[in-house]
Amino acid sequence: MGIYKEYDIRGVVPSEINEKKAYEIGMAAAKFLESKTLIVGRDGRISSEKLKKALVRGITDYGVDVIDIGLVSTPIFYYANVKLKKRGIMVTASHNPKEYNGFKISDEKAIPFVYGTGVRRIGELAGKKIPCPGKKGKIARKSVVSSYLRHIKSKFEKSDFSGVSVVADFSNGAGAVAKGIFSRLKIRNKVICSKIDGRFPCHGPNPLIRGSAKMLGETVKKEKAGLGVILDGDADRVFFVDEKGNLVKTDCSFAILARDALRRRKGNVYYDLRFSRVVAEEIRRAGGTPVMKRVGSSYYKDAMRRKGGVISGEYSGHMMYRENHCIDDGIYAALRMMALLATEKKSLSEIAAPLMKYFSSDEISLSVSDKDNVFRAIEKKYSRNVVMFLDGISVYARDYWFNVRKSNTQPLIRLKIEATSKKILERMTERLKAEIKNAGKKQE
Repeated sequence: MGIYKEYDIRGVVPSEINEKKAYEIGMAAAKFLESKTLIVGRDGRISSEKLKKALVRGITDYGVDVIDIGLVSTPIFYYANVKLKKRGIMVTASHNPKEYNGFKISDEKAIPFVYGTGVRRIGELAGKKIPCPGKKGKIARKSVVSSYLRHIKSKFEKSDFSGVSVVADFSNGAGAVAKGIFSRLKIRNKVICSKIDGRFPCHGPNPLIRGSAKMLGETVKKEKAGLGVILDGDADRVFFVDEKGNLVKTDCSFAILARDALRRRKGNVYYDLRFSRVVAEEIRRAGGTPVMKRVGSSYYKDAMRRKGGVISGEYSGHMMYRENHCIDDGIYAALRMMALLATEKKSLSEIAAPLMKYFSSDEISLSVSDKDNVFRAIEKKYSRNVVMFLDGISVYARDYWFNVRKSNTQPLIRLKIEATSKKILERMTERLKAEIKNAGKKQE
């Protein structure tokens, strides 16, 4: 795959992605997307402005016009797709470390093109000699941040946030362009790591990395706030810290938000196959229909668009509401959590406690030489259980379940386990790690 990944284009700057490559991708994307005009935005990474300019040159050299929306978060870029009814390209490496950058390509409904629907073809075209029309495309600059803020505010006009206080950590990312939404909604707030800086001086742009939310947790306790919110580098993912400064697991947060969304409207709820069993249980209890999905936020968006639904969520922190154009928007999900806390009159730790009834591992990464043999061995050994192949292989037993899948971005096997007790979790973790390691050895 190289830089052309399952969900987007991404690589190290400048060895894998540079201005020459950005120009080639711009021209290739302009040819593939077949649009008269494309939206282009960029995040706050050090390399993003230069890469954006090269990308725009490639697009306009092919004869396609560009609407340059400047420095924005990925959710604002997606909002522009829907608002302006145009396809586009966002220069961002999302939550990857500072030395990375890349491109997210989406249609006029804010649904990203993935490897099979466009990324592969753009990669094939990039670098080839592409005949260009005689007329060069034009560039128009347009700000959509104010329009986005008005849109978000309109969704919460009837919400009373007077009893809520929040600390928001923007991870030095582009999400900080929208930090004014808190004051617009009269929410008591304190923002940290809000200076947009591609060096990410506070902590890395991936909140899932252990220790990333430490500063947030400490600030929540110091300020005696009711909630902490941390966004990733481009603000399309969100994680929550309770009033005690503890990070709440994503599946628990999603179960709370899904239950809340189903109070307003019934329907399908799409959820990550790596989520706890409690998620499906809570969705059913709230009158919704749980629909398990494979990993990849674009699959959730596509399902919501085609089949309807209320809300969807992924283990990595993507949370999408149909009422918000199915956009994975960390700030929107955060506001929903604040509105819920304001009406529940309970702390987040109190609301979350009953949902923490199972014991689960983090997603464990394992390096093996023979990935395919791992799947064959797992399927054979656990054939007496319920086995599912939605994404990798999932095995369901009475006291535990686990999923093994190939990483879409790295040469690794991912393992996720949940059990009814800590003892069973520990036993199954050691057993599965050993089984995967043995099965994954290169066969002679």
